[in-house]
Amino acid sequence: MEERKKLYFIYNPHSGREQIRTKLYHILQIFSDAGYDLAVCPTREKKDAVRRIELLPDDYDLVVCSGGDGTIDEVVQGMMRREVKIPIGYIPSGTVNDFARSLKIPRDMLKAARLAVEGTDFPCDMGTFNKEHFVYIAAFGIFTDVAYSTNQNIKNVLGHMAYLLEGMKRLTNVPSCHMRICSRERYVEELEWLEEEEMLDVTAITQSAPGPLPVNASVIIGYRMAGIVGALTAILGTILPPMVIISVISVFYEQFRTNPYIATALEVMRAGVAAVIFDVVINLAGNVVKTKRILYIAMMVIAFVATYLLDVSAMIIIFVCLGIGLIDLFFTLRTKNRKG
Repeated sequence: MEERKKLYFIYNPHSGREQIRTKLYHILQIFSDAGYDLAVCPTREKKDAVRRIELLPDDYDLVVCSGGDGTIDEVVQGMMRREVKIPIGYIPSGTVNDFARSLKIPRDMLKAARLAVEGTDFPCDMGTFNKEHFVYIAAFGIFTDVAYSTNQNIKNVLGHMAYLLEGMKRLTNVPSCHMRICSRERYVEELEWLEEEEMLDVTAITQSAPGPLPVNASVIIGYRMAGIVGALTAILGTILPPMVIISVISVFYEQFRTNPYIATALEVMRAGVAAVIFDVVINLAGNVVKTKRILYIAMMVIAFVATYLLDVSAMIIIFVCLGIGLIDLFFTLRTKNRKG
């Protein structure tokens, strides 16, 4: 008699409005008809799937899990802690199911069950972040734990709306801190190191040249202020402080990583950086509009569409605009010479 294969089925009984309750018998029948002896286990608490998969005997031929993105994440975590890796099948039954959607796994649970036992195995890329594994996304910020902290009973009743409500609750408790950010106003209007046109040129050059943007900008501004000596001084002034700070952080990395005050500061800094970038974009766009040149305004709009909607490389856009600018300059100078 041919030896039957072994399948371990682990599922979250509360996932996705508990819809697996009405499908469980049919799912197990599909597994049995495919020639598997079954071991069935519902999860009972957070991280339960991690422990069970990690301690699973090596003689199983297939592991199938059913639940949301959190369930598949726990199963993968447990599998990656094992010496012997067992193929994983997935039946999505959660509220969102991003991972299943990205792999085009059917939302219909019975179709997904058949795919798990009849489909073809394929390798899936894995990521590692602070010794934790992930299969499709790693994120951080004030809203990243919303998916995990939203009450399961509320999700069963409200579905996707439960995540929105949980996220809205965080808006009243976003930590903040005071900070000062230097931008165009500092260098053009207060210090008068550059004129408005020169600021535009510096921005364009630093974006198109290889290397970190602050270093590129410091070289240009330093040379503009004091020649070669100014450029070298500006480079040292730009590189040395972060190098010293990063060196200190690397020595005390664990302490910095777990410090709640530093974590809060980094979260708020992202909002500040976004505001600065938005301010620069608005001012640069305003300067282009002030030229009243249809060509420049059209180039700005087309460049935005190309990079934001069509995902065209920024380098290609910069070089194309540079070429158009040179051609425009050529015809402008030739016109002036003819008039002269």
